[in-house]
Amino acid sequence: MHLTDMLRYRANPAAAVYLTITRRCPLSCAHCSTNSTMTSEEHSPEVFLNFARSFSSADHPHFILVTGGEPLLLPHLVQELTQIAHRVGTKVAVGSGMFFANMSSPPKNIMDAIDSADHFIVSLDTFHDREVPRARVVDTLKLLRDRGTSVSLQITKSSESDEYVNETIDVFRREFNDTIPMVVGNVTAVGRASQLTDLPQQDHPMAALEPCVLTNWPVVTFDGTIVACTNQLVVDGPAPTHLALGNAAEMTWPRLRDEVSQRYLLKALRVFGPRSIRKRLTPSACNHDYCSSCHSLAQVNSAAVEVLPGFQTGELDALLDLVQIQYENDSTRNVPHEYADLVLLGKIRHATSQTKEV
Repeated sequence: MHLTDMLRYRANPAAAVYLTITRRCPLSCAHCSTNSTMTSEEHSPEVFLNFARSFSSADHPHFILVTGGEPLLLPHLVQELTQIAHRVGTKVAVGSGMFFANMSSPPKNIMDAIDSADHFIVSLDTFHDREVPRARVVDTLKLLRDRGTSVSLQITKSSESDEYVNETIDVFRREFNDTIPMVVGNVTAVGRASQLTDLPQQDHPMAALEPCVLTNWPVVTFDGTIVACTNQLVVDGPAPTHLALGNAAEMTWPRLRDEVSQRYLLKALRVFGPRSIRKRLTPSACNHDYCSSCHSLAQVNSAAVEVLPGFQTGELDALLDLVQIQYENDSTRNVPHEYADLVLLGKIRHATSQTKEV
């Protein structure tokens, strides 16, 4: 599975769900948005397993994204979730900070967990490099390549002139002959990163395009709470009422899919974005940034946001279809222009190998 196979669904509500199976992590990266340590929260695996068991062949997400903390601290849970997902046709991506690359030989249970998934996402930046040297990551990914693993890189910039980013891009393009796709973004001032200075100035990744895709794929958080936004401030909670969806201990996938795809305000956020909605409802209070505008909607009379002036549910659905089509036709949408081509690396080669397998 190539990275773009997921990105093209980014604007499709409930196409995927994040499972944050632990907040623990053995690394101490200075920019960690979850502020994870080895003593952070970790809840019963049954919360996540029971939720995944509510998938069926007739009703399941296209993808689950298993994350943390460091999900590969729980390799057996990753494998079990993957087995449940694969039985009904859901594909699995696993994200990691590659702590195990520091070991002389990666543990078999971790490699088996990665093998079981359909895609492996590796986090890389100058902060990770202090914990796990880039050269060790390269060596370990060569082992995974030889095992046929589909890999992509998630690289974050810590400043506008972050030379590590360009160096890393050059290293991986050369070492892997342009077969590994990459997504480049900015470090955000959340968690431990809130103590950093000189971070790239940004309003929000979605600021240039008002429709918000962050509300499309729900997140099952560390304790089973489910939220309708991938922003870490919402994941850490408490979530604004319009972004709170329940708890995985009580929620089945069909119910969650309905909540994510049918809530009027979530549809409106995906079409107009929070600033536009806030301006329509309270024109005098529209000085918030992108995400703050969304959070402030919790303070607005709930009846007021059920029907925006001039836009009934059917009209929203039609506009949402147009947004989805734009993403399906352009998997590099919202990727900084100078890095857009990196998302497509390995795409043709991957498609060719898939055709040969068939």
